[in-house]
Amino acid sequence: MRHRLMFFSLLVFHSFYLKGQTSGIPYADPVSSGLGGITSVLSSPWSAFNNPAGLTSIEETTATVAYKTIIGFAPFNTISGSASFPNQLGVAALSITKFGDDVFSNQVIGLSFAKKMGIMSLGLKINLAQYQIQDFGQNSVFMVDVGGIAELSPTVNFGIFINNLSQSSFIWDSNENIPTVIRMAFDYHPTDQLNLFLEGEKDIGLAPDLKFGIAYEFIDNIQLRSGVSSLTNRRSFGASLALEVFAIDYSYQSNIDIRGTHSFGITYSFK
Repeated sequence: MRHRLMFFSLLVFHSFYLKGQTSGIPYADPVSSGLGGITSVLSSPWSAFNNPAGLTSIEETTATVAYKTIIGFAPFNTISGSASFPNQLGVAALSITKFGDDVFSNQVIGLSFAKKMGIMSLGLKINLAQYQIQDFGQNSVFMVDVGGIAELSPTVNFGIFINNLSQSSFIWDSNENIPTVIRMAFDYHPTDQLNLFLEGEKDIGLAPDLKFGIAYEFIDNIQLRSGVSSLTNRRSFGASLALEVFAIDYSYQSNIDIRGTHSFGITYSFK
């Protein structure tokens, strides 16, 4: 019975959680979730969990905390936090993410660094991921992510993000590869209030995914978001309230076979 439970949990985990995600490390923030999973062209403190090149937009020491849940289904809960530190060389960040329960769990510690050079921002992230499966034990692995964001014009940005460039893998009874995922995206912002996103994603072992997202600040400091993924057919919605030193974010993402995912986040800047 225990093995069947473990198998069922891992099967659901793989179909829901890894499909179209980040090298076995899901995006942990409500902003990406609200945009249909778009990550590679965003610039914010949440970039500590996604494309590290986006960290160059941070001007003050900033902390984030996020919680993602399928209400009534604790095994898919995710909690995460980050701290970003601008300095003379660039921006450094520490991120921590924890997913799962006693049957299957995944903890990730990430160290990121980003630097802006002209119209280009470059970022590097080193992850230490620990996987634990009931009756199989624990396994830890290092992974390397890289990314870049370019300002092609005053209204167009382009981002590229490669997860698990190191092509790391973990071993229990046999070799298991952790996906290497390449994402490329455009951000078209004709006004300060409107952003239109288009992102393509390719996991070496899966079909390509095309994502569309929109963000609109219809009232000062209040932004609405929406997005869709063509591969998973997930639709998402989100909103944020930005005040002087902190912001509150929320998103909802639909799932085909199980309940929708709710994500909550708080950002605080130490000005």
